[in-house]
Amino acid sequence: MLESSLNVLTVAGSLRRGSVARVIIDQTVRQLKTVGCADDVLDFQKEPLALYNPDAAHDLAGYAVLQARVERADLSGKEPCFLAQRWG
Repeated sequence: MLESSLNVLTVAGSLRRGSVARVIIDQTVRQLKTVGCADDVLDFQKEPLALYNPDAAHDLAGYAVLQARVERADLSGKEPCFLAQRWG
């Protein structure tokens, strides 16, 4: 067990149910839970986001909630870790 729990935000950006990224996120979240990490999965299939418009994004419904989720993650403000699916 970890001495203190990490708060981890994962993002499932693919809308395909059986995507490789989604499978990896599901497995990773299960493993993180076994060592005491708190997980938060942002799944664009379940929580669609509007296209980013820098002139209006801060005023959109849900922006403050999403910002708080990102800030709760222990890597917030530091270099994030990315897993990107490679095509081809």
